[in-house]
Amino acid sequence: MDGAFEEIWSGGAKLLLDGRTTKDAYIWIKERYQYWIDYWEMKNHWAKATMLSSLKQDLDALKLLGQEDAKIVNETQ
Repeated sequence: MDGAFEEIWSGGAKLLLDGRTTKDAYIWIKERYQYWIDYWEMKNHWAKATMLSSLKQDLDALKLLGQEDAKIVNETQ
């Protein structure tokens, strides 16, 4: 169950570390939240209600603050 959140946030961080913009990471994270919501909606599992509630609340609270084109820059290049 924790794998969904780990995948969402580590994937977003990897995009930033690869030089993508904060907007790119934000869009990717939103899409992954929706993927996991869709996944859990199809499951017949004891944790379904908790996972859906957590995922939906996190998605609803997700906001992009600051500049959309911000990037992590490697100064050594």
